[in-house]
Amino acid sequence: SGAAPDRWRVSGKETTPEAIAERVATAPMFGGGTLAVVTEPGPLLRSKAGKEAVEKLIATVAPGNALVFVEIGDGRKRSAALVGLEASVKKAGGSSRAHTAPKAHELAGWVTEQVARPLGLEPIAPAWGGHFLGSAYCAAKQSNDSRDHA
Repeated sequence: SGAAPDRWRVSGKETTPEAIAERVATAPMFGGGTLAVVTEPGPLLRSKAGKEAVEKLIATVAPGNALVFVEIGDGRKRSAALVGLEASVKKAGGSSRAHTAPKAHELAGWVTEQVARPLGLEPIAPAWGGHFLGSAYCAAKQSNDSRDHA
């Protein structure tokens, strides 16, 4: 439709898979859809039931919507639950990528590189700008095709 998406950002400790599904499971009839960004999704994955609910949620992202999980880390080993979340996103046709904070001696080059490139989640959500600074790991699923939604 060309309209900008509604952006919704929430912490994993402040939401549930059901609340997230309310935002992304219905395809937009009018407007630009919904971009849901869940930061620190770990609390959603603490139980087996939670992990299963999140995996089911990922499969429900409707055409025109996108779901992004952002994990802030310190570069140490990631938990098995978060590695499993990444695998679930990829299995559903999504993608993931790591963004690391530059070291002090790399900062000038990093700033120059960021200024030179357009902001955005290019392959994830081209028209829905998103830019993550600092150490973060992003896993996202965007549904553009009705075949993605069963």
